[in-house]
Amino acid sequence: MTSDIIDMFCMIPTKAYIKQLVTLPPQEYNYVRLFGKQIADYLGISAEFQDALSTSTLEELNAWMFDKASVLAMEPNEFVELLDTWGVKKAVLMNEDAQTTTGLEYLPNDYFANLVSEYPDKFLAFAAVDPNKKDEGLHELERSISKLGLHGYTCTPFLHALYANDVRYEPFFGFCQQQEVPVWIHTSMNFSNLPSDFGHPGYLDKVALKFPNLKIIAGHGGWPWVLETAAIARKHRNLYIDTSTQHPRYFAKAGSGWEPLLYYGNNLLQDQIVFGSTWILLGLPIDQLAQEVNALPINEHVKKKWLFSNAKRLLNL
Repeated sequence: MTSDIIDMFCMIPTKAYIKQLVTLPPQEYNYVRLFGKQIADYLGISAEFQDALSTSTLEELNAWMFDKASVLAMEPNEFVELLDTWGVKKAVLMNEDAQTTTGLEYLPNDYFANLVSEYPDKFLAFAAVDPNKKDEGLHELERSISKLGLHGYTCTPFLHALYANDVRYEPFFGFCQQQEVPVWIHTSMNFSNLPSDFGHPGYLDKVALKFPNLKIIAGHGGWPWVLETAAIARKHRNLYIDTSTQHPRYFAKAGSGWEPLLYYGNNLLQDQIVFGSTWILLGLPIDQLAQEVNALPINEHVKKKWLFSNAKRLLNL
């Protein structure tokens, strides 16, 4: 087993980040039911959560969840120490911005830049910019990468109400290709009241054809379109697949839909799979999720690639 981990989607449990995580717009109400239950199970308050779910408005539930989840909060230096005990060498922090469609205020990219500046040996961070902000958004991405020193761009098409190949993303992707930094794109179904096909991997094929040198991360593994995601990754060597928001133990479960990732990830795509935890949402420590990778029926050298060396190459570390 390897103890070296690069977490490509790490959630930092500061109060500010937890507040953003549990403050959801109406479009994402179903996420409270799904991931709120997992957080509640982790905190040992499942019964309380079910009561709150049945009696509260979304606004009340957001406030209740923040109050309860705040028990997880810690200072950045405490989290860095915890990452060391988990064997995490580098943690990539992801921001989010969908202000024009959700009406919410998100943490500024400066917040994450400050964490990277304070702990440069441990943290990297991807900027989030709403493409619906157009020129204002592009200037913010340029500032975040060129001046703040952030390491990539995070986008969630379903929250932006755009498909990944929408022309509004093109200036952002073009800038990232020019700067040689990766783009993380939500690639999976969503549990919101928006169409799930916003996350279909077929749109990444079109993005990769338009931007052949852009490093793309298909976030969340592309489930339930795992075979299509694997095929597109085979076609485009700059396309990586991350495991975030998934329990790796299910990759080996027959009928789960993950069989193509496990099969091709052990051979043809072994250099294009990266580990991401989103550990708070799953209610499991990062090292436990990494142990699930180590328990998979794949080659030992491939496990090291998934957990560490593929991300190291992707991030130019």
